[in-house]
Amino acid sequence: LIIGGSGTGKGALAKWIHQNSPRSAQPCILSTRDRTLAEQIRECNGGTLVIDDITNFPVAEQMVLLNFLKTRAVPHPQKSGTQGALPMIVNVRIIATSVPQIDSRARAGMFNDELLLRLSKNRIEMPGLAEREDEFEDIALGILQEITHELHKEYIKGFSEKVWGQLRAYDWPGNLRELRNVLRIAVLSCEGERVEVKDLPDFGHDKINFQATRAEFEKVYL
Repeated sequence: LIIGGSGTGKGALAKWIHQNSPRSAQPCILSTRDRTLAEQIRECNGGTLVIDDITNFPVAEQMVLLNFLKTRAVPHPQKSGTQGALPMIVNVRIIATSVPQIDSRARAGMFNDELLLRLSKNRIEMPGLAEREDEFEDIALGILQEITHELHKEYIKGFSEKVWGQLRAYDWPGNLRELRNVLRIAVLSCEGERVEVKDLPDFGHDKINFQATRAEFEKVYL
């Protein structure tokens, strides 16, 4: 169970866990709500099923997952001749992500408390970016390196001191996702070896204007 606010990198961590495990050659599937969990677990046999925001799944689907964690089995597909067939044993790692409110939702009866107990045996808390002050520079430089490689602008090596000041002063309510969006626009705008203040989108009064940021990104990108 990976718990954290929006944009804290829960999905990226789930993918990293899969890629650095003996299951890496097998499928890693992100769950969808247009099919049952039993279907998706069967499809993922041998690999990893990432269940995005488990608290949004209905009670019936929570029970399917709980039964799977207890028995490692799911019902066979409903086809002719399978009526009364024994459950299908499958080998799947489950990684569920959740908002921090999952505990209070379980106490209020809005989430299956037994399922929460089982998922919490391996529980990872993802802090917000504002709580990772000691790591912030490494995180920002790591994201910058990924984006410059992706956009073939490897000549950009870092940030000016004024840019560092603005990045550190902001509280990043959108966490890693927001930081990545801001740095992508900055890299697209940057023409030198360092990102300058003029390359950053408008931070406004201690917050990002997302509409303006998106419009600026589309303008520069196109």
